[in-house]
Amino acid sequence: MNIILVNYYTPIPEDFDPEPLIPLKDISGRCFELANESFLMNKTAANALVSMIKAAKQTGYEKFKINSAYRSKDEQDRIYHAAREGYSNKAGYSEHETGLAVDLDYSGAVPDETNMLPLDWIAEHCDEFGFILRYPEDKESYTGVRYEPWHFRYVGKRVAKYIKSHRLCLEEYFEEKYGIPAKKKKLVHFDDKREKDIWDFFMEKLDNPYGTAGLMGNLYAESGLQSNVLEYYYQPILGFSSPEYTEAVDNGTYENFAKDVAGYGLAQWTMGVRKKGLLDYAKSTGRSIGDLTMQLEYLWMELNNDYPKVLEILKTATDLRSASDPVLTEFERPLDSSEATKRKRVEFGKLIYFKQIDKEQFINDLNTLSLWREDISFLLMDHDTGNILYERNADKPRSIGSITKMMTAYVLMKYIFSNNKHLKESVTIDEETALISGSPQYSGGEYMKKGDSCPAEVLLSLSLVSSSCAATVALVKHFFKSQESFVEIMNEEAKNMNLTCDFKDVIGINPGTSASARDLAIICSNIIRDYPQILYYTSMKQVSFQGRDYQNTSALLRNNTVKGLDGFKTGTTPLAGNCYVSTAKRKNHRMISVVLNAQESDERYNETECLLEYGLARSDEEI
Repeated sequence: MNIILVNYYTPIPEDFDPEPLIPLKDISGRCFELANESFLMNKTAANALVSMIKAAKQTGYEKFKINSAYRSKDEQDRIYHAAREGYSNKAGYSEHETGLAVDLDYSGAVPDETNMLPLDWIAEHCDEFGFILRYPEDKESYTGVRYEPWHFRYVGKRVAKYIKSHRLCLEEYFEEKYGIPAKKKKLVHFDDKREKDIWDFFMEKLDNPYGTAGLMGNLYAESGLQSNVLEYYYQPILGFSSPEYTEAVDNGTYENFAKDVAGYGLAQWTMGVRKKGLLDYAKSTGRSIGDLTMQLEYLWMELNNDYPKVLEILKTATDLRSASDPVLTEFERPLDSSEATKRKRVEFGKLIYFKQIDKEQFINDLNTLSLWREDISFLLMDHDTGNILYERNADKPRSIGSITKMMTAYVLMKYIFSNNKHLKESVTIDEETALISGSPQYSGGEYMKKGDSCPAEVLLSLSLVSSSCAATVALVKHFFKSQESFVEIMNEEAKNMNLTCDFKDVIGINPGTSASARDLAIICSNIIRDYPQILYYTSMKQVSFQGRDYQNTSALLRNNTVKGLDGFKTGTTPLAGNCYVSTAKRKNHRMISVVLNAQESDERYNETECLLEYGLARSDEEI
């Protein structure tokens, strides 16, 4: 099939025909629910969708629901005018009008044993069925639409695999393949001031950033922090857009506000008694039903008068989850209060929290997470500018364990690309490598046999993802023959970068290897800058080798804890403690964090999350 580009700037070609469209309710092998039984989709895309969802179900994910598929021009026009800026394209410019796009729902979904949700699995494997995640989180300026983890577009397997492996969005693919400029659109951050005003209001009342963020994450999920929004489902039923509804309630021409059960406002009030209370309070203060300050005051009155237990939790909560869940289950009480919904609302709260907290709170969080120990190294660096946003003991040389493999990978990539070598080359396992693979003192446990052969890129994946020492040694010996000469080159590269590193081996087993947090951040930044394709490997959640899957050693990456996290390397030894160099990119901005000598494994992950989230939320500020 010939794929087409449809986006904010590019309309559907006049001669494009979405046919053959088929009803999803009648498709052979249907394995999903439909929000609307009249949904249609292009036949080829629909069959691929069925195959994809069947594969997900075979993996253990049971519940899938289609929220949207093909849309007529009139339907898209109605959705566009009801949506917020950056959340929908106008009629004639929407992928849904092609019949090739689908929105998946996962309400009520339960994470698996690796904390992965169904949409996580789909996003990771959709290319195998010809789909792409159309609106990734770090491509918003190209797509013109904010991150949508539920929106998938059929482009065919060949194109889908190319886009995924090269970490592109569809706009970048068309620019690369056809020379069509990928225009950038600056999305309107319409809610920045509103978000700050709401934060300040509740912080003054609660004096607790966890409670404030937990409450606001739920409000964001309900209304996008908008005070004059009418629930989209009821707009065609009532015949009002959000502004029209607000005006009609204010001027008295619509008198059924308290009885229509349509969600409205910041908290999407639906219950008659609560909506009547909101309306009465608005009238008593002489303000519009959609006035933000009025709604904040009313919400605060509700918490005090009707939800004292929830209010007490918000005042005393010591983490976001404990603050967010009661707001969902006791105050908002939506039909869906599943684990997946709880997690999503905590994610919204987390984004608000790290954007709004001050430096003092950030440092206090880090101190708490590190158990107030002084002998620990932190560093947070802006990869794009090189600015150090936060540091502690950043120049202290430390043992680093398997993080050594990060410099090993840099030297390997440099050699391969400088000498016309290729990662597709077949590597033969020698006797020494086979012995290493079977030794319990080395990580990985791949148990390679002498004479086995394997593509270099699989070994590189094993080295960086599961921290395989055998795979690392096999690569070094294949391309360099001598580990000793390779270590010399590693130290030469360190000197060229003006670092204080001292490498003793290629895998990190020698306790004499040392580096500082600043050294490691610079190495990480250099390898991403010089060989960005390395992120394709470090972002893998697992590597398949000889019929077995080897998990990424980073729990943060496996569990999608930090959105945009795509590498880099863990390290753990008795001398080094628990270490982690990581990088994440959101909104076209990349951060690098380093944690050395953490006491526990969870400690390094919690500290890394704090560093990355704070940096990503404030990437334009000097901390």
